[in-house]
Amino acid sequence: MAALYNLVLFLGIRDRVYLIYIGYIISALLLMGSVLGFGFYLWPLSWQIFFNEQVVFSNYAIAFFTVAFCTMFLRYHKDNCRLYKLSISFLALLFSLGLLSFFMLEYHSSKIFFAIMVPLYILCICMIYKKLVSGFRWAKFYVMSWVPLIVGAAIQPLELTGFIPYSFAVRHIFLVAILCEIVLMAMALADRVRYQREKALYHATHTQQTELLNQAMLKQAYMAITSEQRLANLCLVKIEQFNALMSILKPKQPNNYHCCPIARASN
Repeated sequence: MAALYNLVLFLGIRDRVYLIYIGYIISALLLMGSVLGFGFYLWPLSWQIFFNEQVVFSNYAIAFFTVAFCTMFLRYHKDNCRLYKLSISFLALLFSLGLLSFFMLEYHSSKIFFAIMVPLYILCICMIYKKLVSGFRWAKFYVMSWVPLIVGAAIQPLELTGFIPYSFAVRHIFLVAILCEIVLMAMALADRVRYQREKALYHATHTQQTELLNQAMLKQAYMAITSEQRLANLCLVKIEQFNALMSILKPKQPNNYHCCPIARASN
């Protein structure tokens, strides 16, 4: 249901990050259905047997969509920096290793997968840290979504290897972590859409050169005054060589975009 809901959002917004989010949800469903066994209730028996045999590929799929979502959500594809190029190379590596897992024994392919997790976490942490330092607005929920994932990913292997005693909670901790991460990622996507809407409204009501209220807002303010049948005078002043004063008059770039109230003129 979450995947279908985000598919509707993608068809309306046309943002590719929702397709990556859908891929992550489906990959998590396939992996958890194989590990915990509830896939027998969802798929035909032949499908479930195939998913069980290719459980390493499901892990690679989750890793692939994790890096892809981190890259697209944090808008590194707009920067085209060194981290973006590194993430693209890492995605190609994950895709190649995922295909290679079809032709390898699970014992050998799983060792390669666990080894590749170390640079994956390092890459994602570096990408998140760089955006947090730069004051990236909608990164907070996404950062929070990594907490349950890291905890769940650490506890379940310890239980499978015998370092932690078996219990129902420990057995299903990774499933709970995935569900918590999906919810927090959805909140992060909602915050991202809200920010982009505020940014679009800001640019629609402010001039790009001075970042002051533009002619449309002036007209709206003047019409609001006249609709109240208040007396008002509008004075237009032309400043010669205005560009020479920009270094002094231009305000600092705001970190957040908020809707500005309509300025009211006094008589």
